[in-house]
Amino acid sequence: MINRLIFLLVFLVLYILSSCEHCQCLLSLITIYRHGARSPIRLYKNDPYINMSKELWPEGLGQLTNLGKMQQYQLGQWLRSNYKHFIPENYDRSFIQVHSSNKDRCLMSAATNLAGLFPPKRDQIWNKKLQWQPAPIHTLPESQDAILAIGKPCPRFAKLLEDFMRNFPLHQNFLHETQHMQEYIEKNVGAEMSLDDLKSFHDTLFVERSMGLTLPKWTHKVFPERTIQYITYSFVLPTYTPQLARLMAGPLINKITDFFENVLADPANNPKYLMLSAHDKTMIYLLNALEIYDNVWVEYASAINFELYSCREKTFINVKFKNSTGHISLTIKHCENDCEFERFKKITTHLRINPQAWSNECHNG
Repeated sequence: MINRLIFLLVFLVLYILSSCEHCQCLLSLITIYRHGARSPIRLYKNDPYINMSKELWPEGLGQLTNLGKMQQYQLGQWLRSNYKHFIPENYDRSFIQVHSSNKDRCLMSAATNLAGLFPPKRDQIWNKKLQWQPAPIHTLPESQDAILAIGKPCPRFAKLLEDFMRNFPLHQNFLHETQHMQEYIEKNVGAEMSLDDLKSFHDTLFVERSMGLTLPKWTHKVFPERTIQYITYSFVLPTYTPQLARLMAGPLINKITDFFENVLADPANNPKYLMLSAHDKTMIYLLNALEIYDNVWVEYASAINFELYSCREKTFINVKFKNSTGHISLTIKHCENDCEFERFKKITTHLRINPQAWSNECHNG
C-alpha cells in the first residue's frame, strides 16, 4: 500500500513537472485584434458605386458590417474556448481590462467580442431574453492616442519618414518598380494618387469584391496581385528603421511590458487580461518592429496573443497569431519560443518608450 502511494506521488510530481515543461502555467494574457469586416473607408474617383454608397452601406463608410459583428463575436467565443483554463466563467471587472481605438468599428468590435467571450451566467443574467451583458470599454480621442489608433501627432516621426522616403534607395526603387502601375491606375481613376490613395484604392476594391459587386474590367489588370504591393509597403514603411519603429510601435511595446510587470509585481490587485481593439496597422507596426512580420495580410478579426507564463520559477513570453486558418506561434528574433520575459525586455529596450519620453522625442528630438 505504501509503495503504491509512493508510486502515485512520484507520478503526480512528474505530471506537474511535465505540465510546466509544456508551458501550461499561464499568468497573464494580452490580445490585440483587428476590428471585424467593415465598409470601405473611402471611394475612389470614378468608382461605379460612388452614387450608391448609401444603399450599399447604410451605416456609412468605414463602419462595422453585420459580417464584422459576427466575426468578432466568434473570436470572443474562440478566445474563451482556447483559454478556458485561464478565463473565468463569469465576467469579472478585476480580471480583464479592455481598451479600444476610438473608431466606431473598433468600439463595436470590442463590444461584440465581449458578448462572445462573457455571455451572462447565473446571477449575471439581467434579461432572460438577452444573452448579453454590458462591459466597460476604455478609449481615447484619436488625436491623443499613440498606441492603438496611432493618431497622436509626432513631428519627429514625420521628419524621419520624410527623410527616409527622400534619401533611402528602398523607397525610390519601390516608386520606380510601381511607376507604370500607378500611371495606369491614375489614368483610369482620373486623378493623381498618393501612396495612401493607392493603398485605399486596393482596400476599396477588396471590400467591393467581398460583397459580390462587379469590379470595372480595367482593374483586373492590377487587382489584387499587383495592388497588394501598396498595402504591404505602406504598412512596413513606417517601422522600417529602429528610429521609426520606436516612435510608431514603441508605446504599445512599452504598454505590453508594463502590463506584464504589474501582474508579476502584484497579481492580486492587477487585471491579468488586457484586450486591445485596434487596426491592421497597429498589429503590423508591432510585428514589424519586433521583426516577426512575414508580409501576411492581417485579415479582419485576426489577433495577436502575448502569453506570459511561469515554468520552474521563471517567466516566459510567447507570441501567437490567430487568423481564419489557425493559431500559430511566432518566433521573436534573438529570443526563440519560450522566450524568457527578462530577455524579451532586454531585446526591446531600444524600442520601448513611455508616454512622457515619447512626447519629448516627438517634439524635441
